[in-house]
Amino acid sequence: MGKEINALKEAKAAVQQLRERTTAMVAEHTALLREREAVALAHPPLEEVLANARRLVDEEGARFVGENARSVVRAVGGHVDYIPGTTTERFAVPYLPGFGFTVPGIGIHPLTLQQLAAIAPDIVKSFLERAIRACPGRFGLGEPARSEKLAQIDARLADIEAAHTDLVDAAAAYDVRIPYMPAVEERKYAERRAAASAEAEAADRANGIFRVGGIAAR
Repeated sequence: MGKEINALKEAKAAVQQLRERTTAMVAEHTALLREREAVALAHPPLEEVLANARRLVDEEGARFVGENARSVVRAVGGHVDYIPGTTTERFAVPYLPGFGFTVPGIGIHPLTLQQLAAIAPDIVKSFLERAIRACPGRFGLGEPARSEKLAQIDARLADIEAAHTDLVDAAAAYDVRIPYMPAVEERKYAERRAAASAEAEAADRANGIFRVGGIAAR
């Protein structure tokens, strides 16, 4: 009797160790998922975002200047118009061009940030930098470091899921019930549904039934 009791105690201890091991694997898996989410959702590196802001201001400023250069010269240089159908000249004195526009019932619309990028680029760059540095979000990795880090995490996640599944299946052979990880359970459920669907489709074909757009037809 003593040997049997000792065997039961050893079996109970082994099951407890198994449950502790699988629980630790689940905890590591959960922590890795949180880390992956943080890496995936993080902003690009701070210096990259700042460089993008400066570049966009320069590009937008250059575009706006190029599109409006002729109208600026026409305004500040003054210009001559001919009254249609005559040779009479009408001279417009120099004036400063206006880039805002009037909205009926509201008034003058203010300049946009794109227009200010041409008129006051240093001020716009300073504003954007202050806004970027004040962002409460996390600045993360640039490429290819970001993709490499995600690949490392994904590989470790896959290893844990495979090892955990092996332990769960091995325990089930001895009538010890341990649940699969949620990610594994979802995959197994999808696999079961796909297999059942394929089996049903094969049975339909064997009976001369073919489905077109989900509708059975003979």
